[in-house]
Amino acid sequence: MSSELSRTDKTTMTRHDERASYERDIANAILDEGLVAHVGLDAGDGVMVIPMTYARMENDLILHGAVASRWLGRLEAGLDVSVCVTLLDGLVLAQSAFSHSMNYRSVVVFGKATLLVDPELKQAAFKALLDHMLPGRWDDSRQPDQKEIAATTVIKVPIDEASVKVRSGPPQDAKTAPCWYRHRAYISCISGHTPNRQKNQIQLIGLVQTKHQWNAQAPPQSPFSSPD
Repeated sequence: MSSELSRTDKTTMTRHDERASYERDIANAILDEGLVAHVGLDAGDGVMVIPMTYARMENDLILHGAVASRWLGRLEAGLDVSVCVTLLDGLVLAQSAFSHSMNYRSVVVFGKATLLVDPELKQAAFKALLDHMLPGRWDDSRQPDQKEIAATTVIKVPIDEASVKVRSGPPQDAKTAPCWYRHRAYISCISGHTPNRQKNQIQLIGLVQTKHQWNAQAPPQSPFSSPD
């Protein structure tokens, strides 16, 4: 498998292309850290976007849902979808309203979603989904029985036609305006969800506020320069 993602008309960025990446390792790292994917598809009577839990198995994204779901029932022949995973790293509060932004890391995947029907692969997908939510949880849980397996549809989407977009750093006006900016960094309620986190280690929801001065001059009076 190539270390580069496939660049197509869909994935090639024209706006802020300096924030784009097509490195598979970067995409995988973001996917492994995220918890919620937004899946866009044509359900037959219009386009819809559904938030779903997911997992990565090598070079495939794994999604699942109830057999009774009407859109999952259209997957017998495959269904074109787009899948987006975004990590919000912080809100960038600038001096000017126009320069406010967010620091984020995101992956968008385009591909054909197909059913996983092989019993062994389906069982591996269940394990991947649970361990992605919390590593080691599969071994601590009762395994799904035949009724639960039959009631669940598992699908895969190849991670090939995809792109990464990352924004970091200060607002655009930070280098020209003698002001402070405030970066409000959000911590996930399961902020240990990284490759280094320990089994069952859950941290509380938190909010970190940091200030950075990008000019030696004293900042003007503004909501962003006042002390917390």
